[in-house]
Amino acid sequence: MKMRQTYLILLVFFFMGFTTLVAQETLTGTVTDADGLPLLGVNVVEKGTSNGNVTDFDGRFSLKVDQLPTTLFFSYVGFKTAEINATNNSPIQVVLEEDAQMIDEVVVTALNIERDKTSLGYSLDVVDSEQVTVAKENNIVNSLSGKVSGLQITQTTGGVNKESRVILRGISSLTGNNTPLLVVDGFPMNGSFSDINPDDVESISVLKGAGASAAYGSRGANGVILVTTKKSAQKDKIGISIASSIGFEDIMLTPDFQNEFGTGAFSEFAPINSDGRPVLDYPFSWSWGPKMEGQTYTNWLGNEDTFTVQGNPFEEFYRTGVSAINTVTLEGGGDKSTMRFTYTDQRTKGIIPNNDLKKHTFNLRSTSKLTDKLSMDSRVTYILNTVRNSPALAENGDNTALMLSLMPRDIKLSDLKANTEDANGNELKWLNDNTFNNPYWTLAHVNNQNKLDRLQGFLSLTYDISPAFTLTGKSGIDILGQDYTYHADSGSSVYSNGRGEYRHNTNETIEWNSDFLLSYKKTLDRLNLGFSVGGNYLMRKYNRLNTYGKNEKAPDLYRISNYGVVTTDDWESKKGIYSWYLLGQADYGGYAYLDATFRNDISSTLPKENRSYFYYSVNGSLLFSKLLGLEGSTFSSGKIRGSVATVGNDTDPYQLLTTYNFDNRTYLPYAMASSPNGLPNSDLKPENTESWEVGTDLAFFDNRLSIGGTYYESVTDNQIMPVTISRFSGYHTKRINAGSIKNSGFELAVNGTVLQNEDFSWELGANITKNKSLVQSLHPDLENLVLGKLRTVTVEARPGSPLGEIWGFDYLRDNFGRRLINDQGFAQKGERKKLGDINPDFYGGITTAFKYKNWSLRALVSYQQGGEFYTWGRGYRLFFGTDAQSAVGRVDGVIEDGINENTGFENTQSINPMLQHFTNVFTNDISTDLILDATNVKMREMVLAYEVPRSFLANTGIDRVTLSAWGRNLFFFYNAAGDIDPESSYSSGSVGNGFEHSSLPSTRTFGMDLKLDF
Repeated sequence: MKMRQTYLILLVFFFMGFTTLVAQETLTGTVTDADGLPLLGVNVVEKGTSNGNVTDFDGRFSLKVDQLPTTLFFSYVGFKTAEINATNNSPIQVVLEEDAQMIDEVVVTALNIERDKTSLGYSLDVVDSEQVTVAKENNIVNSLSGKVSGLQITQTTGGVNKESRVILRGISSLTGNNTPLLVVDGFPMNGSFSDINPDDVESISVLKGAGASAAYGSRGANGVILVTTKKSAQKDKIGISIASSIGFEDIMLTPDFQNEFGTGAFSEFAPINSDGRPVLDYPFSWSWGPKMEGQTYTNWLGNEDTFTVQGNPFEEFYRTGVSAINTVTLEGGGDKSTMRFTYTDQRTKGIIPNNDLKKHTFNLRSTSKLTDKLSMDSRVTYILNTVRNSPALAENGDNTALMLSLMPRDIKLSDLKANTEDANGNELKWLNDNTFNNPYWTLAHVNNQNKLDRLQGFLSLTYDISPAFTLTGKSGIDILGQDYTYHADSGSSVYSNGRGEYRHNTNETIEWNSDFLLSYKKTLDRLNLGFSVGGNYLMRKYNRLNTYGKNEKAPDLYRISNYGVVTTDDWESKKGIYSWYLLGQADYGGYAYLDATFRNDISSTLPKENRSYFYYSVNGSLLFSKLLGLEGSTFSSGKIRGSVATVGNDTDPYQLLTTYNFDNRTYLPYAMASSPNGLPNSDLKPENTESWEVGTDLAFFDNRLSIGGTYYESVTDNQIMPVTISRFSGYHTKRINAGSIKNSGFELAVNGTVLQNEDFSWELGANITKNKSLVQSLHPDLENLVLGKLRTVTVEARPGSPLGEIWGFDYLRDNFGRRLINDQGFAQKGERKKLGDINPDFYGGITTAFKYKNWSLRALVSYQQGGEFYTWGRGYRLFFGTDAQSAVGRVDGVIEDGINENTGFENTQSINPMLQHFTNVFTNDISTDLILDATNVKMREMVLAYEVPRSFLANTGIDRVTLSAWGRNLFFFYNAAGDIDPESSYSSGSVGNGFEHSSLPSTRTFGMDLKLDF
């Protein structure tokens, strides 16, 4: 019955568009802006009536009226309303004047629909192209750090193509994806933010709550980052732009090393073997030897040497990275069609000597008015990205930072570089450990290459059925292919007992989106109505083929046939989602707005009875300053807004039924297959998020001061998670629906123009976000859910506690919290407990911008208060004796703080600091002292720009020249973690910011840009 009512309403709306009004006169005309460009979609209404129409693609309109003279109102977002008296039926020429208070308020929202920001009932932030095209980041999302409230970005240290952790308004899914959906020109884009070319970006809209992103269905559950690319403006010639940027990357922060004690143990040199080389086993390969005072000793090569401290190995081993980005743009077109073509060549050399990137991006965007009613928009983008030698991270023998940070303080890098292998081709290094490499052997003999091919394209057709009805149909495809090769030569015990190994992995992801949208607009006196009905089909296919070989036969031949033992693994998955949706908008008097969306998704990854799920959003805003007549020079405008919404989230393919993996061992006479460790669940339901928000936007002093604030809450239920079950079932876990996560918080942004005159302006801005993430419940059989782990430290979800608590072993303590020390003077391992929380108390950014004539200077400071992370990198350095803190007590020993467990008196027993750190950190896994405060204030970005006066360019053929000098991540004003960057995680996962392990050094970048327009 409800479906029939829906169809009836749609039919009524359809026939309303063809209603013919009895009229005596027909008025025609054209509406343009001040530059003479026609304006599409201008509302033309006869005063005192509901009789109205809108302009077409050429800015033309036609309107029948009962009699003359009459008065027409012309209204358009971003322009002042015009009132024209029509006394006869001669063509009317109307030029609309831009509204200084509204010109920057037109924003791109869900489904790529342009809206007046005043009309929105939810929070939305917009970053323009200037914020991302100067001081370019390879990963464009990093350019948003500190500029958008509610958006938390944690960069990793992964080389030239590093990823970032991106979380919007907190973690909502326990085991699923928490990254916002990336949408480019209305089409969801699967994969990395680094595939967005900054030079093609027109603007970036961040849709934060479910009310803003509900139109994208289950894929918008974590919010949406919506990128709009540039189109060509109408030009009387072909415009040419050349943009060149060169940037330099150098080390900003490294660990603090002790500079007093070198190779050895217990303050002694290592014993000498019969071959003349010292013992290289633990602990003599650590840095717990004698004090370095220039004495003669036998070094790790067996040579006589001077025992002196070496410099910072990070600064000596790593180089200054260089990145050159050059873009050529051709654009032009007339009133019927436009075209914009860009080619960008990026060449980047990272701080690791053999890590580099070569990236080519081709982009073609075109628009065309095929007929008076039919228009087209299309884009094709091709990206070829080749990255060589992406660095290994964390606990990996290839991790150069791990090797350098543990190397005894007397060892010379020049010795390591000159002595990478012996006469038999076996690796030489300063220690006998099969998990570590000589970093120079790694550079020469361990290589990888990751080649990415990406083809994106879309075609959009819009047909103006009538002045009231518009039909848009579009289809887009995104094809991403990856070819990854890796090889490690024979000679190092780290790889297959010294016999070498090889990997060749290929995969392809294809995503195809097609949708339509039928829109209707009607003006009834002061009431503007809009209704749309649409549908979407998503098809995603993924396949991979992985090949692994070990036991190299011949040197320097990197083909799978050259390896004695070979295994393969392949996989294919498909997923489809059918969707339909309704959208409605109402605007009364230009001060009261109401939006509603309703969407139904049907997902192939859920069981038949649960695969169809619904969600909605209702958003409202009231421009109360206009309603109450309060607008003036002091109080410019005031708006209150609110939103309520629900969205869902499905799961990955093949979670419902048992699947089998065939064993690829060819020597067996029969086939073997195994099932995965997780028991499937044929009754899975979609996750569901219900949210609401309220907020206000205020402007004062002729819009020179603006304040925007939002309070929000969201609850995600039916979390899809694994639960441990009895091993007698044949499985380890079962996927179920359980658990509830609540996120709540506030966002506040303040922006103001402090000074402004004809030559000079100074603007200030600040934003702050506070989010609280609470685990309301888990499955009854679950006490906790581990979300991430490093050694014995975990990031967990526990009912009644914040999501993201850090748990690990503490010291053994008495009831008063005092450490209990044994008779030998050592602290003891206590209970496992909460040691920290990865979530900050609050975070944000502060911006300032100066402009004087043709000069401009802007700066961004980002900050975070609170939050903790676990550093196993420092733990390693402590018991290896290289960390600065390990120098304490080398001569007289150290006394653990606490009381004797038997006497109750203060501990006075001195112990060897090497044994102290080894026992506490490694043997007992006590992690209390390795939990660091992530509070920091960082100079995130600074840009100085100069635009050459146009008078200097007369008769040169050059229209515009802009020079810029910039820097990013320049320094810390304050860093509670001292010598470790809180953004030095090795993972971009949801809880990746909770772990640090021997990270590559944090870097700063600085450079110059030149842009020429012809």
